[in-house]
Amino acid sequence: AGLQRQIVSDRQEADRRADVVAERLEARCCAQDAARQRLDQRVGELAALVQGVDDDRQTQVRRFGTLSDAVKTLQVSRDHVDEEMRRRFSDLQQDQQELSRRIQQRLQPIEERLANMESERRLWSRSALKEAFGCSLTDGAASAAHSPDMQWFSTDAGGGAATALADSFCGEATLAPGALGPPLVDRV
Repeated sequence: AGLQRQIVSDRQEADRRADVVAERLEARCCAQDAARQRLDQRVGELAALVQGVDDDRQTQVRRFGTLSDAVKTLQVSRDHVDEEMRRRFSDLQQDQQELSRRIQQRLQPIEERLANMESERRLWSRSALKEAFGCSLTDGAASAAHSPDMQWFSTDAGGGAATALADSFCGEATLAPGALGPPLVDRV
């Protein structure tokens, strides 16, 4: 009987220890379950955060791609505009040169005709003076007409001035100072 009590007592002690160990193990399991649940919740939050960051990154990549395409389009457009402006400027220069050439071609005969008319006018003026006054503008009179003191006289001043000049050269009249008007060419 004493042995049996000892066995029962040892068995009760072992059961009690087993219950304590089981309670501890169960408490640990419950704590582990709670920690695992908290960890799962945190992992879920982090996964959502990572997904949000990834979505933002993809949005930024799409925006960057769109912006890059827009910049490329603008550069191509700018290159086309620059090329078009260079072409138009070149065309404008060519048109200006062509217009200048045409104007020069049209003015050349007019200038030649004016030069011929001026030569004819000078010849006519001399021959008319010779015929009208019966004298020739030779030697002394011609050199006097080209002298620096006579440069302000001109046959362009009109018939009266030309007649007065012819009379002066032919010795038929004397020119009064200022008779032909103001000097046309300044004295040097």
